[in-house]
Amino acid sequence: MKDTESRLYSIWHNVKLRCYNPNNPKYPAYGGKGIGMFKEWREDFQKFKSWALSHGYKDPADKHDAVHALTLDRKDTSKDYTPSNCRWISFDANRRHLGEKK
Repeated sequence: MKDTESRLYSIWHNVKLRCYNPNNPKYPAYGGKGIGMFKEWREDFQKFKSWALSHGYKDPADKHDAVHALTLDRKDTSKDYTPSNCRWISFDANRRHLGEKK
């Protein structure tokens, strides 16, 4: 499988869209609030991929199993997507974390 067809690439691409594309529906909650992405990640998927794989990212056994898929989470939702502010957590843990912030 090509990197551009991977789930991880999709995650990276979607972060960039919500942070830097004013036409993206999620932009107001991210880029519109000043949330950005670590420059090395933004400019180079391979650097993001290397960080992700060395920090626990793995695809679920079944590619359609979203509940067991790891998601990219910002520890502090008011800060950028950076190596020190990001982690991989389960979908359920991410929902709970977002609920705590409301």
